[in-house]
Amino acid sequence: MSEFQDIRIVGIVEDGISRPDDNMDMFDIPFKLSTVPPQEWATIFADTRPRRWYGRLRRSWLDGTHIVVHARKGDNFEHRREELDSRVAATNDRYREYLAAEAKHQRREQEAQEVRKAQENELKQRLSALDFD
Repeated sequence: MSEFQDIRIVGIVEDGISRPDDNMDMFDIPFKLSTVPPQEWATIFADTRPRRWYGRLRRSWLDGTHIVVHARKGDNFEHRREELDSRVAATNDRYREYLAAEAKHQRREQEAQEVRKAQENELKQRLSALDFD
C-alpha cells in the first residue's frame, strides 16, 4: 500500500461556477482538489459536514476532484475557504486513522491465518505419524 498524501484544495474552477436556479441568488462553486479522493475518504468527508455555516445550512459535496459548495454571491468566501480547508484536514486525519486501523486489522488477519496454517501443519504431521499397517 502506498503512502497516503494529504488531499488539499488547490483552487477554484472558475469555468465550473454555475447557477442551478436562475430565480435564486445561489451558485455552485467547485473548489479543485489535488487528486481524486479514495471512496473511503469521500465517505469520511461527507460525515464531517458541519451542521451550519454562517447560521444557515450550506450544502457541499464531492464531485470527482472537486468539492462543490452551494453559496450566495455575498458569502464570506475567505471564511468559507478556511472552513473547507479545516474540513479537508480533518478528513485527511480521519482517513489516516482509517488506514491505520485497516492495516492493523490486516496484520491481525495475517497472523491468525499463519496460526491456523501452523496448527493445520502440526495436525497433518501428527496424522502422518499414524501407522496403518
